[in-house]
Amino acid sequence: MKSFIAAPVPDRTMVLFIIDGCRADVMYDLIESGEMPNIKKEILERGIAAENAITCIPSTTFSAITTSMTGKYPGETGIVGNRWFDPVKLESRSYLNRAGYYKVREDTDAKTIFQVLLPRETASILSPVNKGAAFIVKMDSNYIGMGNYMIGRWEYVDRVYMQHLDDVALYANKAGIFPVLTVVHMPSTDHIGHESGCISEEYKDILKNFDSLLGEAVELFTRNGEREKISIIVTADHGQVTVGESKHADIKKVLKDIGIRGSKILNVSKLHNDKGSMRWFKKKDRMNGVSYRRREKQLKRYNIIYAVNGRCAYIYIRKNRKDESGKEKFQSWDERLNLEEIENYTIAKGVDVNLINKLLENEGVGFAVFGNNGSADIYSEYGKSSVEEGIVEGRKAYKYKVIYGEDPLCMNEGPWSRLLDGNFHTVDKWLEYSNQQRYPGVITQIASLVNNPRSGDLVLFASEGWDFEPEKKNNAAHGGFEAGEMRIPFLWSGPGIRKGSIGTIRSVDIFPTIAEYLGVAKERVNEIRIDGVSFLDEVLSP
Repeated sequence: MKSFIAAPVPDRTMVLFIIDGCRADVMYDLIESGEMPNIKKEILERGIAAENAITCIPSTTFSAITTSMTGKYPGETGIVGNRWFDPVKLESRSYLNRAGYYKVREDTDAKTIFQVLLPRETASILSPVNKGAAFIVKMDSNYIGMGNYMIGRWEYVDRVYMQHLDDVALYANKAGIFPVLTVVHMPSTDHIGHESGCISEEYKDILKNFDSLLGEAVELFTRNGEREKISIIVTADHGQVTVGESKHADIKKVLKDIGIRGSKILNVSKLHNDKGSMRWFKKKDRMNGVSYRRREKQLKRYNIIYAVNGRCAYIYIRKNRKDESGKEKFQSWDERLNLEEIENYTIAKGVDVNLINKLLENEGVGFAVFGNNGSADIYSEYGKSSVEEGIVEGRKAYKYKVIYGEDPLCMNEGPWSRLLDGNFHTVDKWLEYSNQQRYPGVITQIASLVNNPRSGDLVLFASEGWDFEPEKKNNAAHGGFEAGEMRIPFLWSGPGIRKGSIGTIRSVDIFPTIAEYLGVAKERVNEIRIDGVSFLDEVLSP
């Protein structure tokens, strides 16, 4: 990076780095061992680190970045995963191709941090969530980066896109002011994790590569005499967990094993070109530009659609009712099944099954979650629990109880079991012990997610060590709610930020905290009605 910043830099300016698929514990260990010296020197020794930062459910890239950039959980933004189906509009999405990568802009009405900061200048490098940014670098705007992306030279992918900070400086010189916020998405760590594992040497090496690039970025700011004005945050969208060899459950096969056969099952990814990087340049999308009537006709051939998001899968089911003559007749996709209908689902003439129990018989399916009139029913092989959302003193609160059998989330073990008293408790209470929990953040998110129509009639989460992507054969994956995929790093140094550590924060809190730090009035943020809460007071110098 060789640019000269001639434009004025605001006294509080922020560069936010989002490392895709970075496990918090792996990064923190590398920092502590001295293998990420630039982060240690420029951030940890100058600012704060979160002991426990929790991402959203599902722990997927497009859901998580949207959550960080809007302050709302996926159930509120509608970006419920990298792939989903909308049973009302009969539209499907896969963001994992060139045609779909930036469709997040049109798929949610949630205001982004870039929009809230208007009319001030902001910049986005590679982030799929960029509505409102003045200067935008897209994935396919750099053919050198795309070329390295397609052949898997990941250390060069991060380097090429990090160098666009040079372009931000050049843009600032033309605009007459440096952007008050620049968001940089670094994609390579996630890909390396999938290929080699999230605790492999290759995974650690790509994190060290980022550390080196961060050092070059700091050099750019220091050379221009602006380092002390620039605040730096390093975080991630989600973590990853290890997937065992041959532990890749095929949702279509799981459904067929139950007895649902033939052309009745549709994989959402079949409607989009997201198989392999060489298909990136094929823009054709069989669900785009097609009339509602044609989509309706096309989808009448199916009675189950599923969308896989790593270790999470959405199951969309068309109701089948018998008319007066006893003949089965399928209803429209937007008519949601109730619990009784799922527990007595007809798979063949005269054959009804409990669909939840049958799905949980598969070794790779760990949890099945059903959205029940605003609450969430959580099933495992060993028991059932429920999460109910309510209001306590004007704030969202949650009640958790075990319905029968063993507690699926293991919440009845440990100090947090005192919250299972039949009463509603606020988010703060549920997060108080989340750094020790096996499934952090579930209680405060799951009901919102599973009651969004885009999440389907049932939401499945993979068992420990499993995913739902048999074609990819990943060595690590994410999308579920185990600690390794839910916990992310969060480090911050800059003007006014104290040194030390803070306790538990959530990715949904990043939006209001950044907004307040950069001078947006709390009242303006509160008008948006977000899920996040600013933690700025905890990190400011006395």
